[in-house]
Order: sequence, then structure tokens, then C-alpha cells
Amino acid sequence: PVSQTYYIDRGVTIDEVDLPTAIANLKYLTKSMLFKDPIADFANYLGFLLTPMVQTALKVKMVPFHTFRKNQRGTGATTAVNVLGYIYDDRAVESCNLNAKTSDEELRKTLTSGLADEFSKLNFDDSSGTLDRVPFVKYLTSGSWTDRQLGTNKMLTFLNPGMMLMDTRNNGWIGGDMARRCSLIEFHTELEHPELRPTDPPNLPAYIKQNRGLLLGALAALIKNWSEVPGNDKI
Repeated sequence: PVSQTYYIDRGVTIDEVDLPTAIANLKYLTKSMLFKDPIADFANYLGFLLTPMVQTALKVKMVPFHTFRKNQRGTGATTAVNVLGYIYDDRAVESCNLNAKTSDEELRKTLTSGLADEFSKLNFDDSSGTLDRVPFVKYLTSGSWTDRQLGTNKMLTFLNPGMMLMDTRNNGWIGGDMARRCSLIEFHTELEHPELRPTDPPNLPAYIKQNRGLLLGALAALIKNWSEVPGNDKI
């Protein structure tokens, strides 16, 4: 009620959980994720999971570009991205390709198409090259996005773009102005075949599907705990 922000999903009932239960469940959710820094990357990942729930309450509607950098394939970065979609939308996050040969014009069209199709989240899976693209910078800093509708001369304008952007990439750098607009989450392993390692929970999508109410309740508990700290309600 304080933030006037509500999350409504007719397909799930959000459980009420206390803070210790919330932390335990979120740690179990991420138990097999190969974070490079168990503290910093876990914290940034929690911020990633909280973003859709708090975004509408933010004075500035734009949110960071979340980039998942991994040192090799098979670390589960794409699965970690899709956890966001499974929790909030009961499906994987919409994805597309981005590589060094993708022009800024093509990227601009991709962003416009995603907004026109009302995507709330878009993942550029297995990206390559330095993350310093001009359309990303423009999108992340502008209060609106204006572009021509594909195949027509009609101009489309989207106010305060709400589509979350993210990517997964093997190594690679963040360059230019993007360095101040990204939340970096790194995955690292020395395993030769990390995709073959046993995981817990063993089937993450199935686990989330069975526990969406509990996980949404856990995220809500973090927000509630933070908002009850004196002074935070003024931020």
C-alpha cells in the first residue's frame, strides 16, 4: 500500500513468508548457480529477480541492462536468465541473437519490435563482441523510444520503456557508456563439462512452476523487510 504497487497474476497466489524462509528458499533456488563471486554476484542476481516487482514503484522507470558474463559455455547463465520468466510469466524469457555483425539498425528494429509486441523482457542470448551498442545506450537513458513501425511510415512512440533488457555472453567486455548502465552477473567454473554436473533442484523450471507462489512471496518479503527499515520509505 505504501508504494501503491501491486503484482497481480490470476494464475498464482503469492504466499506470505517471513524473512528467514524467504532467504532459505532463494538460496535453494540459486544453489547450483556458478556465481564467480558468491556474495556480489548473488546480490546482483537478487536485484535482477526483484526488478519486475519494484520497477513500477521507481521514480525513474528505466532499469539497468543485466549482463550475464560466463567464462565458458554450459555454466547455466541462460537458465539463470529464464528463471526470471518462469517466476513472473510461467515461461522462458523471449530471446534473440546479437553478435558483432549485427548492425545498430538491426538492433534498433529488434528493440522496436519487442516494444510493439509488448515484451516485458528480452534476452540477447549468447551475445558476442563488446557491449557498447548505441541503441542500448539510447534506450537505457531516454524517457521515451520513438521509431518507425516496420514496413510502414508510421512512427511509434513508447513512453518510459518498460522492457527489461539482458544478455548472456562468453567473456567479452562492457565498453563506453554501457559500463555505467549495466548490472554485471558473472558465472565461472573450471569444470570441463559444466553442463553435465548434477544440480539441485534437479529440474529448475519444474521446481519454479510448482513453487511460484512461494518464490514470489520470498521476493516480496525482501521488499517488505527493506521498506520497514526507518528512512527507506522515503526513497
